[in-house]
Amino acid sequence: MWLALIKQAAETAQSAEAPWYGYPPWVVVLVGTVIAAAGLWIFSKLLKWVLLVAIAVVLAGGLIWAVRLYLGST
Repeated sequence: MWLALIKQAAETAQSAEAPWYGYPPWVVVLVGTVIAAAGLWIFSKLLKWVLLVAIAVVLAGGLIWAVRLYLGST
């Protein structure tokens, strides 16, 4: 999807109503690629934190459940 958006931006760079009118298509592709890479980097950092929080929640829930089962069986 990212590549399709970059390709579409590069193809419409010649249109007078486009905000990037007058720029060579390779500049539009280069800027789009850098923005896409930055977006993926930010997404990967957020995903890392979400996974760490999910692991902590699962561990805490399992520990609480095990303690309640232990205390309930005595």
